[in-house]
Amino acid sequence: MKSLLKSVTTLFIITPAASATAQSGSAAYFVDNYLHRFQLNPAMANERNFVGCPILGGISAGLGGSLHLNDLVYDFNGMKVIFTDSNIPVQQVARHVRSSNKLTALLSDNLLETGFRMAGGYSAVTLSAHARGATDVPGSLMLMLKETDSRQEFHIDPMRIKATAYFQLAFNHSRDINTVPGLRLGATLKILAGLGSADARFDNTYIRRVSGRQDNWEISSLAQIEASAPGLEYRVAYNPVDDRYIVNDVDMTRHGLDGWGAALDLGVTYTRGAFEFSLSALDLGGLTWHNNFMASTIGRHTFTAPLNAFDTPDGEWKDALEGIRTAIGNLYQMQDVGDAGRRLTSLAPVINAGIRYATSFYKPLTFGFLSTTRIEGPFTTTDLRLSANIRPLSVLAAGVSIVGGTEGFGFGWLLSLSCHGIALYAGMDRTPRSIGRYGLPMSSAMTFNAGFDIPIN
Repeated sequence: MKSLLKSVTTLFIITPAASATAQSGSAAYFVDNYLHRFQLNPAMANERNFVGCPILGGISAGLGGSLHLNDLVYDFNGMKVIFTDSNIPVQQVARHVRSSNKLTALLSDNLLETGFRMAGGYSAVTLSAHARGATDVPGSLMLMLKETDSRQEFHIDPMRIKATAYFQLAFNHSRDINTVPGLRLGATLKILAGLGSADARFDNTYIRRVSGRQDNWEISSLAQIEASAPGLEYRVAYNPVDDRYIVNDVDMTRHGLDGWGAALDLGVTYTRGAFEFSLSALDLGGLTWHNNFMASTIGRHTFTAPLNAFDTPDGEWKDALEGIRTAIGNLYQMQDVGDAGRRLTSLAPVINAGIRYATSFYKPLTFGFLSTTRIEGPFTTTDLRLSANIRPLSVLAAGVSIVGGTEGFGFGWLLSLSCHGIALYAGMDRTPRSIGRYGLPMSSAMTFNAGFDIPIN
């Protein structure tokens, strides 16, 4: 299972591709001249018509979470080594490991977009690409990989890994409701085209060291992977011990679309005096995938593995990572179940609720409070954000915020410039406290947003 699990496990266990904030762009929710607020609440409109720069119109990337890079990588004799290295004490690793480590990764890109006044309101059309993954890495798995030589048995808690990628074509419209002064409603219809999806479930796993002619591990595991992608095929190899064919790799023979779906965003804002109240529900929908290629242990499976099945080498990162991949693969021996037909997956709905207060002593200054919840079963997250936003010039706006919630505390910011012929923005929903090699956050979540648009009036 080494190569198969490499594609669905290593990204989240080894890389801190962890949890992007609950909704990308939250730091910009109350910044007036930010041209993409309708993606956070479809009732919010822009003052200007605009065209997004192809591919560069809006990019969001999120890394971080409850398991940080410095929980996995340690200093030894001037070198960076993986937590499994024998030179790192077990007690030091145990201090960094939690029983449950829920992590996610997010990447989205507005490929083409435009916004314009139409039919007494404001409309926008956006073609975008999205990829998202989520996992719950049990601390018991990390400790097993660390303590293999010193303990006789292990119990590994359940693990879940999800990933999906799709294109989205969105049609937004919002307008004031004249019969109720201060009220504005908006909606976005989204047409979804799926690129691929995977959902891996690993139940409780039991490992016991047994002695005989030679020492072995007796393993009892229960696992299943559902994957949808065009041209996906599992490779198998014969296992003479169990007299059956075991999945040991996965191939993608072609690329394309594998699923279709739809989703809806709904939003409302209401202004009364110095206060603006807002509420939105995003990503209400899902995708139907044409295929569902399954690999499974087919019930709980008990088998033996050699004593060195979970050994991981010291030293070079490449060898250490490969050793961890091999060790994880040796925990499960799945069979190719074949194509189980269509399957339905839902998006992760997001609920935004906000209050903004416009100060009377300095009109360019506003304060905002935003609650953001992403509903995703065991991966549900909530952020509470307090922000100060200023627009000293019509072309320049900025916001700073503090945020706390499921993923701890952080600091957010956004700077937006929108003038004749050019609109630029950059910001972070969560700013990392320290940055390591390759720009990876060492000790905190990070979500970066940036874009380039062209105002046309």
